[in-house]
Amino acid sequence: MPAALDREAPVTREDALAAIRASLARGSATPTLGTDDRESYLRMQAERLLEALIEPVPVKVVAQTFDHGLLWLLERQPAFAVAREGRQWLGFLPRAGEFFLACGRAEDALIALGFHSDDVLAEWLG
Repeated sequence: MPAALDREAPVTREDALAAIRASLARGSATPTLGTDDRESYLRMQAERLLEALIEPVPVKVVAQTFDHGLLWLLERQPAFAVAREGRQWLGFLPRAGEFFLACGRAEDALIALGFHSDDVLAEWLG
């Protein structure tokens, strides 16, 4: 699957999984503070993310903590939650092929951290 999906149709679980796996295959720049075994840490976090995978649902982000252009992107393209752990949601912008982290009780009123990239682990781990 290409890094970005060129469509407005809802994202399927298979689409999300393919995008996540492609990102994981590229590696991650996320910090791994407090561990001497970076590879093990990243593998463990990737497994945690895959366990949190959900059937994608459209999301509405009502605010962001840091302004890095995410709200601007969200005005121009659909976003879907593709993983969830408690109040933490992993958003996916299929046209951009990027991920973002958001928090909230429900997918229609999320607050995003504001960062977005194609590095799924960096976004998932905040």
